Amino acid sequence: MIKYILFIALYLIGFGVHAQTDSTRSKESPLNKNSFYLGLGAGTEFYFTGTFTYERLLWQRKKAVHFAIGANIGYSYYAVWGIGGSVISANLLLLTGANKSHIEISGGANFILNGDLEGYGPYKFSTSVGYRFQKPEGGFLFRIGTGWPEVGYIGLGHNF
Repeated sequence: MIKYILFIALYLIGFGVHAQTDSTRSKESPLNKNSFYLGLGAGTEFYFTGTFTYERLLWQRKKAVHFAIGANIGYSYYAVWGIGGSVISANLLLLTGANKSHIEISGGANFILNGDLEGYGPYKFSTSVGYRFQKPEGGFLFRIGTGWPEVGYIGLGHNF
């Protein structure tokens, strides 16, 4: 009788171990490395931006909590009370989170191409902190956050 109980107990423990490895494997899938997104931003004194950005993850740790380092480059148009200009931005990115919810932190430089901000020098710094919805298997991307020079931003895109 003890042999049967021992056999059943070991058999059931085997199911539990197998189930744990399958769920862990799904959490270890890496994020897609490439993203494109469009964004709208607003700043102080009726400052508005429209951006188009390409982003590439350069390194990531594939654990239950994702941790990634990347870079992005984007083109923006800004407008302030009817005057405006164009900017190219280049930023480094830190991305961390689990499953499809992530925190993004970025910082870099804005290179002013033309417009009313040209007198302030060839570039300005930029920084942001925000929330990102991005599934590991790719597809839809949603961003929302705050930073400088935009006080608030929202963006939609695709990652692959």
